[in-house]
Amino acid sequence: MSNSALITHDSPLITVMRRRTLVLLILVVVIGGGTILLARQRQQTKQPAITPSPTEPAQAAPTPEAAIPAAPTPIPTQPVPFAPVVVARVHLPVGEPLTRELLAVEMRPEDNLAIQAGVTFDNPDALVGSILKTEVAKGQEILKPMLALNPTDLAAFGSDLALYVDQGRVAVAFPIDRFVGAAYALRPGDRVDVLMSLTLLQLDAEFQSTLPNLGQRVDEEALLDGQPFLLEEGQEGRLEPLNLGAVSHVVEVRPGDNQEQIPRRVTQLTLQQVEVLWMGTWFDSLRDAQRLAADGAVVDPAAAPVSPTPTPQRPEERPDVVILSLPAQEALVLKWALEAGLSIHLALRAQGDQTVFVTTSVSLPQMVEQGGLTVPAAGDFGLSPRFDEVPTPGVPALPPGSPQ
Repeated sequence: MSNSALITHDSPLITVMRRRTLVLLILVVVIGGGTILLARQRQQTKQPAITPSPTEPAQAAPTPEAAIPAAPTPIPTQPVPFAPVVVARVHLPVGEPLTRELLAVEMRPEDNLAIQAGVTFDNPDALVGSILKTEVAKGQEILKPMLALNPTDLAAFGSDLALYVDQGRVAVAFPIDRFVGAAYALRPGDRVDVLMSLTLLQLDAEFQSTLPNLGQRVDEEALLDGQPFLLEEGQEGRLEPLNLGAVSHVVEVRPGDNQEQIPRRVTQLTLQQVEVLWMGTWFDSLRDAQRLAADGAVVDPAAAPVSPTPTPQRPEERPDVVILSLPAQEALVLKWALEAGLSIHLALRAQGDQTVFVTTSVSLPQMVEQGGLTVPAAGDFGLSPRFDEVPTPGVPALPPGSPQ
């Protein structure tokens, strides 16, 4: 057999091995390509390394301690300056006259707008006597715009006199003369006690008339028989039994009757610590005083108060009225006594006297029993005219030399 005619055939086993080798090579190529692609993607996601510039020195790698940022250095705070400010110690209504007891001093920051504007006060004494034209809450600063400047500034809040009346009290005008008004010595701000004398009479409980009642003889038999029983014509009244079974007809004593009861007088200190607001007629402004003077009233306009002050001056030399400040219940007592015609006098107190007197009513029996008086015995002679017919000694209503 010749060589050219030799044909060699691979075995089936060799063919299978060749195929497996080819598959393995393909897998190696695929896995290697995927690995390279994955490596490139990871390289692109990483931060590029910062290389120092050739002209800049390379910085040292930070140490773990330097990687933690340092805390900022604390800046010391500056203390806020404070300034004294006058404030209201209690709630103050409109028109309240300021006193030292109503004010207090507190420290407020100097950046307060009122302090910067210069409308606050630092001394309470500078406000004593001033009058508020606005309401002030407790703890609120007293500012200059809150104070009244003149009566016109307060015209919308009532009369000037109302500014001097304390809360819970009322002002009452009371007529006086030289005797009742302590010889015109009273001044605004004084304190007085009120003395009253009452003249008492015993009354019949049913008739409410002055005892003794008038009596009239009665015919008892005619009374029992239902016949007219009055022995004499008399007045209407009631029957009262007398001693020994007798009966009397009692009637009311009327003005003009001959029988009279001797009154009994008692005097007592009735009201205490009453404040004098004003002596004479009150004028809210100088304009009112001038108007009254033009109408013929005898006043001194120059002496009339132009603005509310703690101690205004009265415009009259001989005032006929005093204005008192007192609680409402005591005002009723004074009104009743005035309308009942009682004898009333004002007793002047010492300045600053806060004594509360406890007195006993003074009457004739009390003076005799407790005052050591001796009752005079009946005598064989008397005086003419009788002592109760002589007028009580006194002084003229006007002082000597005063203009009529």
